[in-house]
Amino acid sequence: MIALAMLLAFLASPILGSLSDRYDLKRPLLLFFSVLATVGLFFLGRVGYYQALTLFVISLSSVHIANVFYNGLLADISDETDVGRIGGVGVGIGYLGSILAILLSLLFMDSRGFTFLFQLTALIMIVFYSPLVFWGRGPSLSRAKASFYGMLTDVFKNMRLSLSESIKELKWRRFLMARFWYLWAINGASFFAVLYGAETIKISDYQMQLILITGIMFAIPSGIFWGWLILSIHYLF
Repeated sequence: MIALAMLLAFLASPILGSLSDRYDLKRPLLLFFSVLATVGLFFLGRVGYYQALTLFVISLSSVHIANVFYNGLLADISDETDVGRIGGVGVGIGYLGSILAILLSLLFMDSRGFTFLFQLTALIMIVFYSPLVFWGRGPSLSRAKASFYGMLTDVFKNMRLSLSESIKELKWRRFLMARFWYLWAINGASFFAVLYGAETIKISDYQMQLILITGIMFAIPSGIFWGWLILSIHYLF
């Protein structure tokens, strides 16, 4: 199911990412897929087995697709002088949500169960992304008046041109290859570390949560530090 969710995100992200760039729809699409992920999570423990698998795929793929627009919005709130710092702070603060999820799990897992945690987490997610509804910058209506067919035609044309340019440019090929390998390594290590701990070492759920929260505590300052370091290196070279 994880592989299927990743495949859906892989196929949809280039199309939707290009659509959001061409028609300034990052914020509406970010909200849409955030809501989609939240709804799927809320009902995850209240349906049958196959329906739960479907909701899991929808929620996980929606999170990864929403992340495309979230990253794209970085250009709207930063420039080349502070993009590393703001991106690093954003990554660091983002881990606070992971800490909160683990703390809630430690508090309510045994007494209330998974379904309660799914619903509580979904409600907290709504609170966290609701500022986008009230204070986020909306799309440029003058750029979004094209017909749906015209928008899709324009998007695929732009994707073809972008792919052609990325093949020609050595720096783009290096970037895409590096991004693939480091994401593959991070995701693979994360999934198999949990499986190894649960199936081989036989550690308890409580111990697993403590290990995760320890790692995240180090990830928060690390995200801020690496954002600052990248910005410093940029000015040096």
